Formats: sequence, C-alpha cells, structure tokens
Amino acid sequence: MTEAILYYLTVINILTFVVYGIDKWKAKQGSWRIPEATLLGMAIIGGSIGALLGMKTWHHKTMHKKFKYGIPLILIVQIALVLLTSCKSSDTLQIKNRNITLRQDLTRGGAICFIGRGGQGRNYINVHDEGRYVQQSYYAGQSVNRQAEGQSDFWSPWPWNPIQVGDYKRNRARILENWQRGKCTYVRCVPMLWDMDNCPAEAEMEQWTELKDNVVHVRCRLTCHRTDTVYGDVPVNQQEIPAVYPISSLNHLYAYRGEHPFISEPVDSIDVEELRFGQNGHGWGNYDDISEQWMAFVGDDGWGMGVYSPSATQFLAGRFQSSRSGEADEDATSYIAPIRKQHMPKQCTVEYEYYLLFGTIDEIRYAVYELKTGKFKQK
Repeated sequence: MTEAILYYLTVINILTFVVYGIDKWKAKQGSWRIPEATLLGMAIIGGSIGALLGMKTWHHKTMHKKFKYGIPLILIVQIALVLLTSCKSSDTLQIKNRNITLRQDLTRGGAICFIGRGGQGRNYINVHDEGRYVQQSYYAGQSVNRQAEGQSDFWSPWPWNPIQVGDYKRNRARILENWQRGKCTYVRCVPMLWDMDNCPAEAEMEQWTELKDNVVHVRCRLTCHRTDTVYGDVPVNQQEIPAVYPISSLNHLYAYRGEHPFISEPVDSIDVEELRFGQNGHGWGNYDDISEQWMAFVGDDGWGMGVYSPSATQFLAGRFQSSRSGEADEDATSYIAPIRKQHMPKQCTVEYEYYLLFGTIDEIRYAVYELKTGKFKQK
C-alpha cells in the first residue's frame, strides 16, 4: 500500500511539473491554454510539490494570487493531513466487522488493548495495568536474584520473562515491523524483561491477528537468541498461552469438563475462584479437565468472551477482587489462562495459536467445534 502511494505521488508530481511547463510554453506561443481549474486540480489531487516547482522553474502563474498563495496552502494542508494520519496510525492498529472491534497498541508492543462489541465503545478487556493486555509472555530458566543489576525487589527472584508490552518500569517493547491488510494485522517487536529496568530481551516476538465473524484468531511466535548464563536451564516451564483478563462484569464461568469432548454434551457452570494475595488457599482455580480446550466468561445478559487454545493441557481461571460489575480500567478483573508446559532453551523458536470467541455460550462453543473440525467459515 505504501509503495503504491509513493509511486502515485511521484507520477502525479512529475506530470504536474511537466503540465505547468507546457502551459507556460503555450502562453508564449499565444495558443490554446490549459484551464486554471485543471492546473489547480492537479495540485489538489497530490501534485502540489510539482505545481510549486513548476511555478518556480517556468516562472509561471507566480503573480496570480490563486496560485501564488493557493498552491503553498494546498501543500501545507496536505502535509498536515499526512502528519495527522501518520500520528494516528503509528499508535494503533484496528480491525473490525459488524460483530467485533479490536485494537492493538503499537506503543506497547502491539498487544491487544481493546475488544468491543460491534460499534460500541465498551472495552471487554481489562487494562487496569499493563500486565493485563492480551499479549505474549514466556518463562524460561530458574528464578534468579538480579537486584544488583536493576531487578525489581518485588519481582525478585524471577526467571527469564520477556513481555510484549514492556517491563514493570513501563519501558516499552520496540516495534520492528507492523502492517495491516484488510482484517489481518502483523506485529514484530523486541520484548522487555518484565522484572528488569529497561533490559530488552534477546528475542523477537511476532503476532498475526485475524478477525472473522465472532472469532479473533491469533498466531504467536517467539524467536530466542539468548547469550546469558545466569538463568541456567530447567526441563520445562509453565507457559500462559495466553493470559486473558476479561472485565469482571463477565462474571459467569463455563467450560466442558467431561470425558467425551466435542459431542455436544452439556457444558458445566463453574464456581469462580477468587484470588487473594497473601492468603493461602485463595488462588486462581486450576483445571486439568478442560477437555475441549476452551473456557468462557459471560455477563448477566448471557453474552461474553471465550478463550480456545488447542495446545493447552490445563487452564487457570478466576476473579481478582469480589466486584462482579467492573469495567476495563478497574482493579477487579476476571481471568482465563490456557497453560502448557514447555522446555525453552536459549536458542529456540516457540509458536502457538489461540482464539478469542464472542457471543453466548452456545455461539462460543459452536465456533470452537467448527474450528476443531476445520469447518469454520465467516458468516
């Protein structure tokens, strides 16, 4: 898209420059002239630089007020529009359809920062703190005390933990590349180590995001090229693939916990565990019997969000704080995290995919079944 725009601007400005020269030649010959509306129009449709250069080079229309002041004004307006558009597009990627609006924050590694229902402005993702954005996060090696190197005392000791948004000090991940094509986006960034102060991870994260009907499909890739020697190596680490924080107004938790998945047996309504810091026995619910690899939170109206992660072997889920009516910027939140255990050596590539699904429990489960069988089609 950018290359096509540059090609167009190059062609239209060269053409405008030539046309101004032709009109000057015609004026000297006393022959039929090119209408002023055409000359101004060519500047308006992108040829303002060529028009200005043509006026200066050919000494043409320099005393006509509509050209003397009009062409520079057109150029200034066009530059302002480009700057305004660039500013907006550099901060956010947005894809939407009649069901879902999704935004990614390019100042925070391209993490998902907003998911709304249709054209509504309500965000169903809790973003009270930056750890709650829907993002990539991985763990490798042993937990290590690095406070002498700037590690947070609160997050010490801690393993190697690259985060897509940035670190606990709000130093941001660095975007290397991003694009949007229709309802698909791509982001590549250098993540930060969560527990350290301004320490980029020796890794790159990539994320492909696609919106179809009521389903968001996300593919993630981490490429590690670590040279550190402080974390050692452990056989496996528990990975969230990914952690998702729906707003606490989505307060009813459902999943299928039976032994016969994908044959439409009734789903289970699950009592929501409440996380309470400092109190033993009050952590996230830990579920190793989610045989269809999805869980969902819905609100009192029956509409909500599900997370389907095909490679998950267990799930964590629950609520932080007791509020069941919280919104995106409040401390109270719901939580779902598909989990798998994985060995992550210092030189490796890790990939996984997940789906965010929206609607009633029946609609969410129906979409999971179609994805499982490969029959999902945009409606």
